[in-house]
Amino acid sequence: MGEVSPKMRELARDREFVAYFAARQTAGLAYSVETVAIGWQIYTLRHNPFDIGLVGLVLFVPQLLLAIPAGAMADRFDRRIVCVGCTAGEMLAELVFLGLVLEHVHSVAVNLAAVALVGIAHSLGTPAERALLAGIVRSEKFAPAQAITTSAMQVVTIAGPAVGGVLIAFSVPAAFVVAAVLYGLASIAFGFLTPRRGDVERPKLGSWIDGVRYIAGHPVILGAISLDLFAVLFGGATALLPVYATTILRIGPIGFGALRSAPAVGAAAVALYLARRPIVRRAPVPSSALVEATGFAMSAKLTPQVGIKGDTGKPVCISAGFNSQAMFAKMTAGSLRLWSAADRLT
Repeated sequence: MGEVSPKMRELARDREFVAYFAARQTAGLAYSVETVAIGWQIYTLRHNPFDIGLVGLVLFVPQLLLAIPAGAMADRFDRRIVCVGCTAGEMLAELVFLGLVLEHVHSVAVNLAAVALVGIAHSLGTPAERALLAGIVRSEKFAPAQAITTSAMQVVTIAGPAVGGVLIAFSVPAAFVVAAVLYGLASIAFGFLTPRRGDVERPKLGSWIDGVRYIAGHPVILGAISLDLFAVLFGGATALLPVYATTILRIGPIGFGALRSAPAVGAAAVALYLARRPIVRRAPVPSSALVEATGFAMSAKLTPQVGIKGDTGKPVCISAGFNSQAMFAKMTAGSLRLWSAADRLT
């Protein structure tokens, strides 16, 4: 502890790190608020659960199509400029949503187009944001800097949806205004960083293909990534929470925000537990049991609970408790990937 505290104090006096920290947390809070506001807004247009599924699809497609270009852009260009531009783009998307709400535009296609703007900007900016920290702090400060950034982001992930729920209860436009202001502040904070150019060497297509071939040729890594992918993919079922909050549980926007925060609480609890009791190589639980438990967790989390209409506490506890299993499966998959890669290198 005595070695960490001085480094933390040095980080607090580091203008670059403070700007980066403020930008990441502000952008994270904005994303949490906008996610709640978008889900609520899209569902209230026609009260059709399928529309919420389309939101998830529209957000997922840019992540899939832009993953490689976004990584190449983060490696090739000034990451500070990339982050400034992408957060400004997300601010613009929030203003578009604000205009749609104020003008009472009920076209689902038009609203989904605004969601696509969010997805594109977020997908392009995420790799650059994550890569910035390594160039801001020296190697001996990287571990505490990463720890404090990640811990604060977990708090934001928990608090953000609750804040979004309160804002929606006040008014939906207020939620989009707050998200836009937060993205604007994040863009300004990124602008305080010194220019940082990516790698001089241009990424080659062959290197990307080699990575895909490596994953496809190693069943353990492919299986671990698949487990992680499907756990997250089906975890997107939480997008249906507006339906449960309004139609089944009838707990309103504040209760909806609490439900959206609950999975992060469960994930944080498991992360803290695994930090004290790391997953060992010869885990006693078979991987098939992890898959089954994760599927059960996702289905049980969204199963209507008899006799709890109007009760926020029980659904929140159920959502947090079962999401902890999904978090355990994800972290197990991550450990499997690391162990397999390490075995190949030794």
